[in-house]
Amino acid sequence: MKIVIITPLFEIEGAMKDHLKSRLPYVSFLREEEVEKADEVIAAIVDNTPNRRLNRYRNLQILFSLSAGVDNLLKDPSLPNVPIVKLINANMRTLMAEYILFHAIGIRRNFFQLQSLQAQKKWIWFPLSPPIQTCKVTVLGLGRIGKYTAQMLSNLGFQVNGWSKCPKCIQGIKTYTGQDALQGLLPHTDILVCLLPLTQETNGLIGKKLLEKLPKGASLINAGRGECIVEEELIDIIEAGHLSYIVLDVFKEEPLPPTHKLWSYDNVIITPHLASSASSQSYTEELVQKIEAFSQGNSMDTVNLIEGY
Repeated sequence: MKIVIITPLFEIEGAMKDHLKSRLPYVSFLREEEVEKADEVIAAIVDNTPNRRLNRYRNLQILFSLSAGVDNLLKDPSLPNVPIVKLINANMRTLMAEYILFHAIGIRRNFFQLQSLQAQKKWIWFPLSPPIQTCKVTVLGLGRIGKYTAQMLSNLGFQVNGWSKCPKCIQGIKTYTGQDALQGLLPHTDILVCLLPLTQETNGLIGKKLLEKLPKGASLINAGRGECIVEEELIDIIEAGHLSYIVLDVFKEEPLPPTHKLWSYDNVIITPHLASSASSQSYTEELVQKIEAFSQGNSMDTVNLIEGY
């Protein structure tokens, strides 16, 4: 079996490649420049980068995506009509939950304001925050990562509601679907967490009209996809003083240009798309399991090409 590796965002070399070879001795893992007969390649390991070179491999049967998101991959004009299997492991879920919990707690306890005061050498005492059970968090997107994050927030004591395109059932968490339900949730949300994939429905979902429905002083955390937010309208909301804190890990353009206006606000926390990423060891092991399942003809969860996730 020959598998081509086309992963600009991930490095599969050295010890990782040796591990794959040792676990799967019947597989030849090839970089593009190593492929002599493209028709013999039956699978490809890819990431969320449109590489426009997949049509060279006319006998592909499956794609293994190392990225949790596949929105850019689906735009690739050379994308073959074959199943796409995403790698989503426990390490990625845990890292995302850590990121969201860290910022949710920081927002609730005013830690980010205290950090700013420290930089100014100002000693200002704040009254204690209300009990965590009074803080209402709405999580948009309840896939494997969103569901786990919502559960961790709930376990910590936050009041958690979840919203997704399709109905979900999560123990201890009220879940909703549909635009009417979302509009009803927003006025009762202290922290809005976006973990949505990028689809036609979610592109530009979070704009001025949606954000204005949040209570004054609410906060926003986006670690889903940058295009889910209309950045120009978010800036209008920030300048109107409607939101307390805005935590952004993903952007329409990455890296975020130094001249972008979002850099200039004290209450905007920017991180460089690092909320969650699989370790090389964890995604290598999961990749082995997926390739074994494919070689044995076992069924796997695949990307819905119509829905986009």
